[in-house]
Amino acid sequence: MKKFALLIFGKICISISLIAQTNVCGNYNDPGDYFQINNIPVVQRPASELHYINVFIHIIRKSNGTQGVSLTEVLNAFQYMKSLYSPNNICFNLKGNDFIDNNEFFKNYGRQPGTSDFNTLITQNAQPDAIDIYVVPKFWKHYENIYGPTYWGLAESIVGSAFVMVDNPIDPDNPVLRQFANTPFAGGTMAHEMGHCLGLWHTHHGTFTEVGSDPGQCPELVNGTNGTLCGDYCLDTPADPNLRLYPQSACQYTVTAVDGNGQTYMPNPNNIMSYALAVCWNYFSNDQVNRMFSAINTSPILQMASVPVNRTLTNMIIPFSSVFSLRFTASNNVIAGPNVTVNPPGKLDLVAGNEVIISPGFSANYGSILNVYIGLECEAVNFRQMLQQEDSIQNNNYENLKILRDNFMLFPNPATNTITLKYNIPSETNGNFIIYDLTGKEVFQQTIIGGEQTVLISDLNLKNGVYIYKIAFNGINENNGKLVIISE
Repeated sequence: MKKFALLIFGKICISISLIAQTNVCGNYNDPGDYFQINNIPVVQRPASELHYINVFIHIIRKSNGTQGVSLTEVLNAFQYMKSLYSPNNICFNLKGNDFIDNNEFFKNYGRQPGTSDFNTLITQNAQPDAIDIYVVPKFWKHYENIYGPTYWGLAESIVGSAFVMVDNPIDPDNPVLRQFANTPFAGGTMAHEMGHCLGLWHTHHGTFTEVGSDPGQCPELVNGTNGTLCGDYCLDTPADPNLRLYPQSACQYTVTAVDGNGQTYMPNPNNIMSYALAVCWNYFSNDQVNRMFSAINTSPILQMASVPVNRTLTNMIIPFSSVFSLRFTASNNVIAGPNVTVNPPGKLDLVAGNEVIISPGFSANYGSILNVYIGLECEAVNFRQMLQQEDSIQNNNYENLKILRDNFMLFPNPATNTITLKYNIPSETNGNFIIYDLTGKEVFQQTIIGGEQTVLISDLNLKNGVYIYKIAFNGINENNGKLVIISE
């Protein structure tokens, strides 16, 4: 992905048997399996099909704005979740985040889906075009006695638009749970709850009766003969009697239970939708991926949360309310303006597969941040490193700016003293091609004109070595990279 950054100065769950009242997620109240009750077939997803889902993160804090989970910690969990989904061509776009400062939500996070506490929380600042993730702080053991059962994650439903998660829960009094302290546990929990929103049951569903949901659930046999009708409705996930009930060492579980045919269960603790320890999770099965793709392609809720082909932003001022950062993504193009304003300390990210167009009437004022990304990525990205790559400008001279995918090519590289630039930018735009040595000294500059151009540069006269090049139009850094010069 190319990044052009402009800094304008200025009800689903997992229980751990070691603690009776502590669960990974709460009971849910689905009337049945989404695909069965809606008579929707689960189909094999095309190998080339790719889905981008918008996500919005809400961090719950006390009314005075204290004791919330840090945004950095939540973003790390988000990136880890992305890494678990990206091998399956399911990608997540972080639309934005906010802080919900409310003592009642802060202390009542552990309530079951369907209760007034839970249902009220998941309506707070809810985004109609994203899956909402509500993050509450680490819990301590005594909370169970004060507020009732607590959970590490609570999904709204199987195929849903929201879930609540407890970030990296550690019980200081329990040495077993302390093993989570140095693991990406919260990212695994986030991936697990997201699986519920995308249509997945627990791998032990039906085989271990989950009270209050899916009246049609039934035990799956080890031989798999009823695997599409019972259990988690995925034939390629082994029948699972609920791994939380059995001892383990290094993710190797000792399961003694047998099915109706007398065969011993052999569940896979690496499946993200199991009740194995989160440190064991690392994959979704092919049938699970097919269910998620089929849900995304048919559910109106998930369709609304999916990244559109094109997107136009108008009549918007950032920040607003408690939202200071927003990201808008489209698989083809994003148009920003008219009447779009980013004020300090607001930040706006525009992400498109092919082009971003900044129209008249758009402004990002002194102290705000505008980031433009060309090309969509599914793999996890280090958000903080990306922010360190920002370039700065002093004015608002990017009206009518169009940023295209693959705008610039420089070849050959390595080169002798002759290179070719190939680019396509608006014809009314002029710019400069600049080369620096590794000390930051400018060693070459040439003016380049707009339009679709191929420019041969044959008089570099540079010594052998590594150089940094930059292409800037109207004062905006559009592209940069390394250039290696070698002898002929």
